[in-house]
Amino acid sequence: MYCIAYPVGDALSGILTVNLGFIIVFLICVSINCVALWIGIYFIEDTSVKYDPASVETFTDQIWGNVKVAIRKRPNTSRKIILLTLVAAPLVRSPLVGEYSVLYLFVRYKFGWTETIYGYYAAFQLFGLFVGKSLNRHFHG
Repeated sequence: MYCIAYPVGDALSGILTVNLGFIIVFLICVSINCVALWIGIYFIEDTSVKYDPASVETFTDQIWGNVKVAIRKRPNTSRKIILLTLVAAPLVRSPLVGEYSVLYLFVRYKFGWTETIYGYYAAFQLFGLFVGKSLNRHFHG
């Protein structure tokens, strides 16, 4: 659902920002989030198991438990792979976030794109990623 909603939202954000203005689109987003929060608080029943507050682990115990899982002995080179993945993930993700921020400003300046055109571009790009991931999953299990 996320892979479909994200491109649709990107395309609509450009169209709505041009037609309604940034403040109105921002207020629409705030309103939708407030309604979702209200529904979550008043209409969704809490079905979680009751717990004893004295038996709950502290935050530091949870962190240490996660560290122990990451560094425990594993066969072959599995531990090295996990640790390298933990180091590499933020190093790969951080430049992508910065790239998308700068890309928006670059195409607006260099090509004279409006919010609508950039919204279409972002939606097309995400749709292409969705199709590529779907085909990859289909052909490679």
